[in-house]
Amino acid sequence: MSYVFINYAIKQGGAWVSQTTIFWRHEDVLAFCQQINKDKKRKLLDVLMLLPAELDLAHQWSVVPIKEIYVSKIEDGETDFPLYVTVEDEIVGGHTFGAANDAAASIDYRMLPRVFPANIVKQAR
Repeated sequence: MSYVFINYAIKQGGAWVSQTTIFWRHEDVLAFCQQINKDKKRKLLDVLMLLPAELDLAHQWSVVPIKEIYVSKIEDGETDFPLYVTVEDEIVGGHTFGAANDAAASIDYRMLPRVFPANIVKQAR
């Protein structure tokens, strides 16, 4: 099992107030990101995943920063599911989340709709 921490901001008056929400169902992560993106008074700030350091060691965890989240489909071809891209450009996610033979590794995610964009820093010329 993994946990997803989403930091987002809500506009109150003239200021942005930060909030954090924790999810363990990946379908909820996707739905939450889609809702935030439709609301001009809220914005996504960053996403972190808390993963078991090793699948057999549930008492040891690692924090993985997420750079992007894309909308993928699980095996039934109808259900939306998030595909996470780490800051190291590794793909995690898919219906077989955490499995060594994760089907997500073979997906060309850049062709999928993105719900959490990366922070792009423009170089000064």
